[in-house]
Amino acid sequence: MHYLLPARLDLQAHLSAWPPTEVPQFHPDALVRLLHLVTEVPAHNRKLAKQIRQQGGYVPLSAQLLQSIERHYNHYLTYAVRSGLLETDGRWWPTTAQVAGKCRGYRFTAAYCTPHPDASSDEVARQPRLQLVHLTDPKMQAKARRQGRRPTLLSPAERRDLRLREQPHAPLLEWLAPNRTPLRLDQAAALAYLAERFDMLPPVVAPRPKWPEWRPKWLKALDRDYYASPVEQYNQRLHSIVRLANRQLQPSIDTTVGRLHTTLTNMSSELRPFVYADGYGPLVSIDLVNSQPYLANLLWNPAFYTKSSSVKSTINFQNFRQSEIYKGRNVKGIIKEIPDIMLVNISQLTHREDIRLFSSFTGSGQFYELLLNAFRQRDVTLTTRKEVKELVFQVLFTRNGYYSPYKALFCLLFPTVDHIFRLLKQQDHTLLPRLLQALEAYLFLHVISRRVARTWPQVPLFTVHDSLVVPQEYAGQVEQIVREELRQATGIEPTLKHEQWSQAVRHDLLPPTSVASSIELNKKNR
Repeated sequence: MHYLLPARLDLQAHLSAWPPTEVPQFHPDALVRLLHLVTEVPAHNRKLAKQIRQQGGYVPLSAQLLQSIERHYNHYLTYAVRSGLLETDGRWWPTTAQVAGKCRGYRFTAAYCTPHPDASSDEVARQPRLQLVHLTDPKMQAKARRQGRRPTLLSPAERRDLRLREQPHAPLLEWLAPNRTPLRLDQAAALAYLAERFDMLPPVVAPRPKWPEWRPKWLKALDRDYYASPVEQYNQRLHSIVRLANRQLQPSIDTTVGRLHTTLTNMSSELRPFVYADGYGPLVSIDLVNSQPYLANLLWNPAFYTKSSSVKSTINFQNFRQSEIYKGRNVKGIIKEIPDIMLVNISQLTHREDIRLFSSFTGSGQFYELLLNAFRQRDVTLTTRKEVKELVFQVLFTRNGYYSPYKALFCLLFPTVDHIFRLLKQQDHTLLPRLLQALEAYLFLHVISRRVARTWPQVPLFTVHDSLVVPQEYAGQVEQIVREELRQATGIEPTLKHEQWSQAVRHDLLPPTSVASSIELNKKNR
């Protein structure tokens, strides 16, 4: 098992200088695991990381979590504070009917941290550059391995609500189990790349978010002023390496839109060249190009709203609403919020010229490039694909009352499309993006992945939201299924692209590609 501690910390020297005499049955590996939580907890949850950043960098550590690692955790943490490893905010209170509880927070002291570049006070979060460490005691390693590989897909409350309704995810979850997953990472090559990449980064930080001026207007001030340091980016990638090395894929189901989140979905694309499937070789990601604009075509497809339609569709309003996986979740609220006008005379919209133009753009796979050309013909000063993509983000994500020249241009080019989007956002501007993400999750997790798993149960299968990840020798066959299901759902031919993973993996780690096994697989499934 791999753990992360500040790179400036020499633990053996620290223990010699500050003997932990007050800790009963002290073991250095237990201290390593407890200190690791200070870096691991915020890296696992972005919302929590945001709260931690706004509260001075103190990481709340619950007694239940600490107890699961070490019975005498209080003595260890007291020693860490006394010896200058950690500092604490010293604040905690229990949960009551009026106030949410708070755990005592901890952070590494300034001696082990790099000051945040935009620090205006002592309470701004500090970022320690991390190093990889290992446990020394085989018994502690075995204990950590057992605890770290427990399945944590759903909380007990979610399981009670859903009963067995998470079964549609079963084909994917089997390949995410720690004892079965073939996912591996060329750790040495990935760490060397990160170190080289970090040395090349300038000391000047880049502002976040990296969008044009329009977006900060509707962001909170704390987000608008936030800067991401190279140290923070380095640490985030290092955490992904540790999780893959420990085979902790950490699957969880998004209770808002039904997406499946794993270590792969949270991992930086820079690390994908180092990921491979043990025993299966290189991996390929089959990605739906401009997925959300493409799936928006469902919103004016009559087959989506009519259960007994003459047009057969993979998904319709009824089976999406009645899907077992979504009962009891917030996705059910998305369906309730769709205005009734969307269910009436929807067929009258399909003949509109701008609807056909939008559909042809999204099906071509060059949606943003074609939009750019269309705007240039209208003498609009848009110069890059990135600017057009930001225009589409404004149309999808902002409130109806939010005006920008970009939104006005989109309305001129696609008046019917813009009208439908506004209908969906008239009560809640987040409904449209939530609906599109829920449709994406339903199609990729419940329709496409299940068909692939039924056809080839022996083929490893992973998802990264709007893409499937499979071994390279099966990519062509899986792509055909993805294409068929998406075409049947929307009535429009999709554009798919392949992203090659495992390019930076040493050849001795990859088995030779077996063309014969692919042929036998085809024969078996005919």
